[in-house]
Amino acid sequence: RLLFTESGKMKILGKLPVRVVVHASALEMVFTILLCYGLAVGYGHVKAWLPMISDCAVLAPEKYPFRLGFVVGAVLIAVQAVVISYADGSPTRSKVSLALGAVSAFCLAVVGVVNEDECNPVHSGKVCLHVLCYCKAESHLSEIVLFFLMQGQL
Repeated sequence: RLLFTESGKMKILGKLPVRVVVHASALEMVFTILLCYGLAVGYGHVKAWLPMISDCAVLAPEKYPFRLGFVVGAVLIAVQAVVISYADGSPTRSKVSLALGAVSAFCLAVVGVVNEDECNPVHSGKVCLHVLCYCKAESHLSEIVLFFLMQGQL
């Protein structure tokens, strides 16, 4: 009742710029990786010089914020995919962006939940698929942003 108007349409509670979602997902992931890296180095679980990101998710206590942070990051990427597909004027590219974002978000969630010691083929496979899908989805975002910049709407 509170979310709908009398005519049955959903109320608009506010506007969220796409860049806020993109920046939030990027900053959240960087913060998660740095936190887990700091914990892993502090506890002596990894060497201080450039370990693999996944190595910072194997032992406690760093594996817990890693899992939570990567799942939250996956949710933010899914929200980003929906926002981007909604903002895009091209129906075909919009569906492709949404599909790529959904696959990327799912893969990132799996990467966060299944560490390399539990099942390395699943973990590594989802890392590769996430990177491929996310890079392609971000190239779609760049095309959309460039279009709006050229139109003077950003």
